[in-house]
Formats: sequence, structure tokens, C-alpha cells
Amino acid sequence: MADRGSHLPEAEERYRILLDIIKAVTAPFDRKNLFSSVAGALRGAVPFDRMGIGVAEPERDEFVLYAYEAQNEPVNWMPGARFPLDGTVPGWVIRRRRPYITRDLEQISDFPEWREFLRRDDMSSGCVLPLEVGDQCIGFLAVLAREPGTYQEGELHFYQQVAQAVAVALDRCLAHGAVPGTRTGPQRVSSQQQALLGITRAVAMHRKREDLFRAIAVSITSVVTFDRLAVFIPRADERDLLVYAIGAEDKTSFQAGNTYPTKGAAPAWVIANKRVLVASSLADLEPFPVSRQVLTALGIRSCCILPLVVRGRSLGALSLDSTEEGHYGAVDLAVLREVADAVAIGLDNCLSYEEIAALKERYERESTYLQHEIDGQYLGEMIGRSKAIAKLAKDIEMVAPTSASVFILGETGTGKELVARALHRLGPSASKPLVKLNCSAIPSGLIESELFGHEKGAFTGAHARKIGRFELANDGTIFLDEIADLPVDMQTKLLRVLQEEEFERVGGSETIKIKVRVIAATNADLDRAMEAGTFRMDLYYRLHVFPIRIPPLRERAEDIPLLVEHFLKKFAARFGRKIVTVRSETMEVLVGYSWPGNVRELENVIERAVIISRGPSLELGEWMPKPGAPARPGQVATLEEVTRAHIVSVLERTGWQVSGEAGAAKILGVKPTTLEARIRRLGIRKS
Repeated sequence: MADRGSHLPEAEERYRILLDIIKAVTAPFDRKNLFSSVAGALRGAVPFDRMGIGVAEPERDEFVLYAYEAQNEPVNWMPGARFPLDGTVPGWVIRRRRPYITRDLEQISDFPEWREFLRRDDMSSGCVLPLEVGDQCIGFLAVLAREPGTYQEGELHFYQQVAQAVAVALDRCLAHGAVPGTRTGPQRVSSQQQALLGITRAVAMHRKREDLFRAIAVSITSVVTFDRLAVFIPRADERDLLVYAIGAEDKTSFQAGNTYPTKGAAPAWVIANKRVLVASSLADLEPFPVSRQVLTALGIRSCCILPLVVRGRSLGALSLDSTEEGHYGAVDLAVLREVADAVAIGLDNCLSYEEIAALKERYERESTYLQHEIDGQYLGEMIGRSKAIAKLAKDIEMVAPTSASVFILGETGTGKELVARALHRLGPSASKPLVKLNCSAIPSGLIESELFGHEKGAFTGAHARKIGRFELANDGTIFLDEIADLPVDMQTKLLRVLQEEEFERVGGSETIKIKVRVIAATNADLDRAMEAGTFRMDLYYRLHVFPIRIPPLRERAEDIPLLVEHFLKKFAARFGRKIVTVRSETMEVLVGYSWPGNVRELENVIERAVIISRGPSLELGEWMPKPGAPARPGQVATLEEVTRAHIVSVLERTGWQVSGEAGAAKILGVKPTTLEARIRRLGIRKS
């Protein structure tokens, strides 16, 4: 028996199990072989110690126990044993057409006989599922287990897929009178049996919808004639239908990829209402002008459209079209409903497999991209107690829960990527990927392909389709570092993606819709770049929704001892060194240094110091400045510091007036808007 502690099989394994069960449907009409085959396939999918199948006889308010199997015991056939529908769980399931789950005997209060039935067989939990064909419930499937809590609501979707396949098998047995003690329906003619068998085999064999529809078109001919067979499937946005049309002359080829608008289309009405529509002439399609126009152009004069429904969900519509009027006036709708039920199961399997394949492909893409991230270094929090770092943390906490774009401004080495990670981790798409791209590290000729991907053959060397960073980041976050280095022509395309949330791969025509949070970063002077025309002003304002400035290390010198302690522990553990102290004069040197390379430079200094230290104290070596030594280039004020000081001095001289003839912008020779932007970026405030 399957391990009760394990979950249901993975998606690929579930699909294989469903195919095994469906193949059992195509076995000869022998009830023992059928039940044994279904039970064998089901054992790999659903944990159970007992399994039973029952047939409904609502006109007699009874159900007939068709088969009852004990795990690891001889099969105990009890054909013809009857039980009342009233007061029993199978009766409740048959009448309400809803599954019933028993987690523990003590929870059963409404059905005392069911509780005693389970207790006699030493069962503690169970799941009873309706077996539905078309709009009828023909019986039930019951799986029982000795261990409590074996069956959960979260697993019902898969169990119901299994039950749908079993229902088809049971319906075929009923049609052949293969269940002793139950009613036998009218015998199907041989051609109809062969057609249904062919459709069922197509369901079992084909995973691609195109192959499925071809096989069905060949099999259905013996049930009903047609000049065109079409399958309509709603697209994701439900604004139009995808059409697969097959002609009667050549059933192995068909047209695929055409679309129908849902408004004014008869198949859309059938899908929405889950009802059959028979049009003896085109006059019957007057409420559906789109369908009438298309069918007239094709020479079609009558049609029969059936809904494809699985577990109450409408997956699409099957349309049989004829060039003769009244062709489907006397058609056996009961037979066509059976055909539609089988087609619906096959379509459901195909769609499920396609969804599994798409998820698997995306998972592989994301895994490949994120492989290096798994072992990468990542600080879980910002280290520091200064007011500057406290403000940075507050800004992050404020904007992270939203989906707003964020512009990170800061010098090299201040930790822009760390802030981007924190924004993603605290944001609404934390469970989705964070995809990074350093715009300065990609050659200009490849940047478009890197961002948006390309199709096979789009350019020399494009040997296969490539998925771009934006597509990888769908529903997640993309971090565009050093965005000021993005070529101007690519800035235009990036702006379109940000505004329209769509793009095309290089060499492709398909428009790809995405939903991505954008975090951009730069250490460049964007005011100067916009003045020089190397950075688009509209892109700047589109990204500049919420700017975050990361303070350089020299503005938060009080955090240096904490950072030194952190990096010392990190590298001492990595290199197996026992360094436990930092002398006061060493710390004074570290705190007094201006750190033009910021935290990254400090990290590198500590790593080298750990390597060269031989005792319990950290040794910096001869390459760091000592107190009282001549100033090194790194201790000279940076251009940003000089610029900030000069702007402050001019503002103080003008009484903090920015514009006008006597304003600071006039004295400095820049536009007032440019000066205001620099004041914001440099964090200048009137004291």
C-alpha cells in the first residue's frame, strides 16, 4: 500500500496514472478484467485498503454494489448486493453528485450505518466520489483506509479526474449488460461501439490536442457524418475562442490557430450555458451573427454544437457541421453526448499535460538562472545603527510591500543589490524570482536579446529560442543595475515595457504580456546624463517613483565597528583563523578612513587583514594609512562632497532661493529643475 505519510504523486506521475486508468477503459468488455485493471492502476495513485464501485438505480431508490476489493486479499465479488440510497453515504453522493470525505470514524454523525460499515472492516477514513457521465450520476467510487486522515480536500481535484475515467469504463459495462443484477440499457449498434472505443483509445494515447482531434475525427465518422468538425477552446482572456477545424475529406490535417470572438458566436453560448445547440438551418443562428457569417462563407447549412464539460467545468465546444440543411434534425443526441464526454476527458488531459509541461519548462528556466544564487552570499539585514542606516531601513519598509518602481541611488560599493534583495524579499512577489541584470556588463549588441529574449534564427548565432530576463521575472522582480549605461535606443524599448507591460522577443511577432516589478540602480550623475542626452528624461521620471539613496560609508562612520566585527567573524570562520580582538588604534584607522569604495572596500580590507594576521589580533599590514600619516588620495574629498558643499554655500548666500535672477540656479549656471533634482539626490536640506 502507498505510504500514508507521502503526498500525491508528482504531476508527471499523476498524468501517467490517469493514462493507465483510461487504458483500462479500452480493455474488452469483461467486468473482472476491467475492475482489476482499474484497481491496479488506481493503487499507484490513491492510497487505499479497500475499494468499491457501485451502480445507481434511482428509480428503485437503491444502489448495487458492483465490486469490492480488499488490499492484499482475494477479490471479493458481490454483484447484485443492494443497498438503499436513503441514509447511506453512497446514496448522498449519488443524489447530490458531490464527493464525501471521512477523516475519522468519530466525525461521522449523520450516517451511523456507514460508520458501522467502516468499523466492521477496520477502516477509519474514506473518500466516496460520484461517477458522472453527461448530466447523470451512474454510480460511485469508494476508497477506504485503515489510517485516519488519509484523504484531504486538497487532493479532490486529482481524485475526481480518476473518477471521471472510471465513470466512462462503468458506463460502457452498463451498456453491454456486464454488471449482473443491474439494469441493461439498449444495446448500441456495433459502429457506435467501435466509434466510442476509438475515441476512448484516442483519449488514452494522445497528449497533444492536435493529435487527439485528428484521432477523434477519424473515429466519430461511424457515429455521425459531417463536412467539418471543429473544436473551440476559450483563450485565457476569454475574449475570443481558439479554433481547431478538421474537414471530412482529409481528417489528418486541419487548420489551427484561428480565433473567434466570443461575442456573437454560437460556440461561446454553448460553452457559457453548457447546453447543446442544434441548428437545422442558418436561420436558426440568427442570434449569433459571427457564426452565421463564417458558416455561410464555408458553405455550411446546419450544425450541432455540444459543450465539453468535465466536473462541471466547461472546457470548450465540439461542433459538427454539414453542407445539408436539417442534417442533425433527427440525430441521436444521447450518443453524441457520450462522444462529447469522451472528448472532454481527452481535452482535459491534454490541457493538464500542457500546463504541466509549461510549468516544468518555466521551473527549469528559473532554476538555470537562479542556480548561482542558491550558494551566493546574502546578508539578511542591513548592518548598522546610525541615523542614516535607520532612515534607509525605514524607506525600504515603507515601499517594499507595494508594487511601485524603486530607483536606488548610491556610490559604488554601498550595497545597491542588497537593498534590491531586501525590497524583493519584503514585497508582494517574494515567492517569485528576483532576476538581475547589470546593464554595463552586457555588450550593446546583445542587450535587447538579454532583456527580451530572441527566437531561433533571429540573428547569426541564434541557434535556439532564448527567454529574456523580463520573461523570467514575470510575476516577480527585475533588478536593472547601472541603468545609466543602457543605450538610448534600448531605453525607448524599456520605457514601452514599463508603460504597456508587453514586448516581443527579437525576431518574433508574438506579444508577450508580463507583470514585473522594476528596481533600477545607478551610481551615475543622471542630471548630467539627461543634459547630455544620454539618458531619457521620461524614463527617469517613470523609474523615479520612489527614490532610495544609500548613504556612503563615510556618512555613517559609527557603523564601521559593527561592519568590521561582522566581516571579521565571516572571514575568520572561512579561513580557519582565531582572531578575536581589534586593537583600538587599528579601529581608529578604519573609522578615520574615507572609504571611497564604501562597504565593498571595507569588506576586501578585512578579508586581506584576516589572511595576513598571524595572532589573535587583526593586523592591517603596511598598506593602510596610519594616524598622522600623509593623506592618501582616498582621503581627499570626493567630487560629490565638493559639489554638495558648493551648492550649500551658494544656497546659503541666496537665502536658499533656487530660481529667479537672484537664485542659486542662475549663479551656478543650471536650470532650476536640474538644481532641484541635484538637491534631492544629494540629500541637501535647509538646517
